[in-house]
Amino acid sequence: MTLSTAIQTPIERPSIELASVRIFASRDGDRVTGRVEFPYSVGGRTSVVILYRNRAPEPRPSGSGPFDIRHSMIDNQAEARLSLVTRWCELCEQNPKTSRISLANQVSDSASIKCSPRSLQAWSRKLDIEGPAGLCDRYAPAPSAVLSLDPQTASDAVLICAWWCFRIGNADRIDTPMMHSAASLLRPSSLHPSVPSSLPIADVLASIDCLYSWPCDRQRFPFKPFARWARYDFETWLFRACDKNDYRRECSTTAPGSVPLRSPQTIRWPDIPDPRSRKRDVYDHATRAAIHNLKSSTLEPSNASSLRPSAPSSPHPLVTWLQSLDPRWRGFFLRVAKGDRHAKFELIATLRLWWDGLPGAVRRDIDARIESWSRDRSRTEMQIATRRVLSLIPRLRAIREELTALSAAAKMVV
Repeated sequence: MTLSTAIQTPIERPSIELASVRIFASRDGDRVTGRVEFPYSVGGRTSVVILYRNRAPEPRPSGSGPFDIRHSMIDNQAEARLSLVTRWCELCEQNPKTSRISLANQVSDSASIKCSPRSLQAWSRKLDIEGPAGLCDRYAPAPSAVLSLDPQTASDAVLICAWWCFRIGNADRIDTPMMHSAASLLRPSSLHPSVPSSLPIADVLASIDCLYSWPCDRQRFPFKPFARWARYDFETWLFRACDKNDYRRECSTTAPGSVPLRSPQTIRWPDIPDPRSRKRDVYDHATRAAIHNLKSSTLEPSNASSLRPSAPSSPHPLVTWLQSLDPRWRGFFLRVAKGDRHAKFELIATLRLWWDGLPGAVRRDIDARIESWSRDRSRTEMQIATRRVLSLIPRLRAIREELTALSAAAKMVV
């Protein structure tokens, strides 16, 4: 695979080629244009247009991590919130006869940041459940008009987008928002700043193939747009791609129509291949070998930089535990991590069924955090179950940085 350079890539030759999917791209300033050519017609077209904007990332100070600047801003905001909550708690202890809400009003009126009594209450609960990290904003900003991706990440992202267009066929062009979504799957890991990507590109391609080959009626359940899939469903399909070491075996034992996918507003092509044809496509030896070789150490030295460092030697216990669950149970936890209220209530109601199966380190950590709160004898069993689930949610959100340990592409049978 030949990588696109940061300055200029001639459009006369493909900058990337994988399993007969050829990507031509050229750069003019911050504008990247080109096309993706398919080996056969997909969704009524044999190619899609590339048109996005990307500038070279600004140099970072020596020794800083990938997101040090962004994290320092978030940490400053969390520190200000922590100071307000601490001050409010101290006032409540010093003035036990004064109502907590009036003291909250007093603190919010004199705060240097935007704050309200309800915000103080919410921050106090988050501090009890998640610790200081819970005071950080989880707001995901919209993609900027001009991205700032390094050449390697941009090459990987455009290959992910091209493979989606080739397999799924519901994107008219590869634009800036689509590139932003693809790059978000490859974002650096805050746990391992020296690792340039938190997920190998081959695992993303294997997950797309797993989605493509899943045996259900795609006329009735059309594919979601790429941005929605990347944001909400990617982890689900990555785990499915790892099930039983080879996702095709899982697909072959699943009855058509058993996957409860919702039908979004998207283009419905009249010539979507049937499940048998989609399964045959992902059985292709050359295609599987091309994806598998993205992780192979036998690539030429000149392309060694395209390889992502291997996963941590031992995956997070929570990742290992989720992978061992029945897919239906696993779906509950993944939906809770995405903020699904109904799934959260279901986990609370069924806590007795799965709590003892959690990794011991995770259970002990959660129980230690809520120990002082649960000492109050007025707490009901339901309240304690709710607090345990709420304490588990931030840990479920954080596992995406450890998904590199799943190695979906390495488990494909070639």
